Amino acid sequence: MESNVAVGTALVKFLSKAEKIDEAWALFLEMPSKNIVSWTTMLGALAQHGNLRDSKALFDRMPQGNAVSWNTLICGYAHAGHSREALGMFLAMDLAGMEPDCVTFAAAVEACSQLLDLAQGRRIHSEITAAGIISEELGLGVANALIHLYGRCGRMDLARACFDLLIHERILRCNSIPWTSIVGHYARNGYPAEAMELFHAMAVEGLSQTPVLFISMLSSCSHGGKLEIARRLFLSMIQDYGQDPTIDHFMCMLDLLARNGKLGDAQDLIQALDLQSEELIAWRTLVAACKSHGDLPRGRGAVEMAMAADDAMAAPYVMLSAMYREQGVDGGDGNELSR
Repeated sequence: MESNVAVGTALVKFLSKAEKIDEAWALFLEMPSKNIVSWTTMLGALAQHGNLRDSKALFDRMPQGNAVSWNTLICGYAHAGHSREALGMFLAMDLAGMEPDCVTFAAAVEACSQLLDLAQGRRIHSEITAAGIISEELGLGVANALIHLYGRCGRMDLARACFDLLIHERILRCNSIPWTSIVGHYARNGYPAEAMELFHAMAVEGLSQTPVLFISMLSSCSHGGKLEIARRLFLSMIQDYGQDPTIDHFMCMLDLLARNGKLGDAQDLIQALDLQSEELIAWRTLVAACKSHGDLPRGRGAVEMAMAADDAMAAPYVMLSAMYREQGVDGGDGNELSR
């Protein structure tokens, strides 16, 4: 009998991985005997395919749950963006007397991050600290989730404390994910110096800088007005790290040039690239920069290019008209552009 259950469970898992969830469900229902592994396998299959309603219904029908079944549902909710349901299950798990583990805590913190619920996240962090989880290798995922939570909520002091704890416990080793996360959050929260410090520390540790990390760094330079640093980073990405710039990298450089009044360089960059779907955004960026820096002739040309990219888009034309009015120049109605 037990061997039949094992075979049935294996088939359910196989069908699920083959994206045949309906067949897996039908087979599960036909199984004359099931054990906890059978139930959690089917539960996980439903959750992985986003069928959370049936997953919850199956969970409620289980003769008995375990940490795996609770975690499966909590993670399913969190990964699908159903943050309140994930936290509700997390609290219910505690009331049921089940002990949360690293997987549970990471999913619960992820849910708090999605909700920007700093207060609840800090309460869960207290439980994590009491359990001593981050001091273990398995706590890396939990620490990553906490860094992301605090970074999203703008509490870089708390994010850095979690990061420093990983260093103190010698858990980071060759794992670049926490580094990439905290550098990105420093950049997005307007701390370019701290982002740059850790960016260089990564190189010292022998960790690879990813394309996403370079986007964060270039964005940080953009908001910090550090044009020359950004130029060096951009060249270093190509020459030292052998990475091919993507459209996102070029758009960061465009934004940086535009913000710093290097309008000719920004225009040259747009014209040198095949921006495809980003072309309209690029020209609108230049129009906005021309408006900020009072460059009417270049602004007019950028508007014409933007409207050529999408003649239904009125925003560039409106910005140019406003530019004319602000500077008291005749032609602010922009009729000549519509001819």
